[in-house]
Amino acid sequence: EDIFSFLYVYLPDYEEQVRIGDLLYKIEMKVRTNNKINDNLEQQAQALFKSWFVDFEPFNGTMPSDWEIVPLEKIADFQNGYAFKSKELLNEPSPDCYQVFKQGHIARSGGFIPDGTKSWYPKSLASKLEKFVLKKGDILMAMTDMKDNVAILGNTAVMPLDNEYIVNQRVGNLRANGYKGVTYPFIY
Repeated sequence: EDIFSFLYVYLPDYEEQVRIGDLLYKIEMKVRTNNKINDNLEQQAQALFKSWFVDFEPFNGTMPSDWEIVPLEKIADFQNGYAFKSKELLNEPSPDCYQVFKQGHIARSGGFIPDGTKSWYPKSLASKLEKFVLKKGDILMAMTDMKDNVAILGNTAVMPLDNEYIVNQRVGNLRANGYKGVTYPFIY
């Protein structure tokens, strides 16, 4: 027998079907419009970047004399996250603990997900882990992605808080080091 013969479907009256179809159509058109806007904005950003930093158009085609080309490591420090042992982590929040920043805190399109915490680490045990404690402006990057679609590999998030998170392995931390006053928005 046909498997669908046992499947029942709620079928609203014709007018309701038309209203639902119309609403879905409007949502689809809005999604398409937003995608076109996003594509246009990305093209504008790329054009501005090329104009300023490749062609130097605002400076008559030459790089300003007070600018310099330096490797990223000169303006920022990179640190891999700490490899915690699972038995060291707490599964529930506790007073005086760091939230453990994992890849789940990084959105698929980039950005910080504050409610991604599922592990905590006591601050009393972190005295030798200071370099892993996150500061406001740290740029965090997913360094691996075990999922089939590799949805977050390379995506980033900017830490909005000081001293509330400690970074876990598989997440890299890029922190401005103060060279010539360069700060995280420029690096980001």
